[in-house]
Amino acid sequence: MPDLTGEQWTVLIEAAADADRDPVPAMAGDVAWQRILEAVLPLYERMLYPVLRGQRDHAREMVADVLDERNRARSIAVALENENARLRDTAREFRIPMANDYGPIRGEVVVQRLTSDTDRWAVMDGPGPSRRAWHAEQWLRLGEITPALAYKHRLDEAMDLAEQVAEIEGACREAQFLAGQDGDL
Repeated sequence: MPDLTGEQWTVLIEAAADADRDPVPAMAGDVAWQRILEAVLPLYERMLYPVLRGQRDHAREMVADVLDERNRARSIAVALENENARLRDTAREFRIPMANDYGPIRGEVVVQRLTSDTDRWAVMDGPGPSRRAWHAEQWLRLGEITPALAYKHRLDEAMDLAEQVAEIEGACREAQFLAGQDGDL
């Protein structure tokens, strides 16, 4: 193997590493350079391939780590879905805070289950002695409406409706508060 200067090594390594051009045809007219390339390229390959192999192995490890994290995330998601289903089966009510809540009393809309063994839910106006249910775009006292009409929603429907009602009622409370009225808070 011929002795090379530091500058020659640098030129050879940069030329061989440059993926956009082929160093051999550019120097093919110079027999000495051709012999140098023939001697250096195998050495360069022996130096480069372990590095590339190490990068490939590192990339495989990173992919394996990502796949492990994805599997852990999936198992956590499944556990949360199971817990959510269990809680939905055992819950008696859900409370939705009113949007734009003003005044001294915090308002909320309650989604309440008729009995624990049914999927019949009502949208109620919160705790209190004279509870009201949301029916036909208005509040009706429970004595004015039958349980079949009050508790007519599936849970998902009742939750969606309760969020809409909370937004509407919150806007009404805000308007009453800003107008200086106590209203029916």
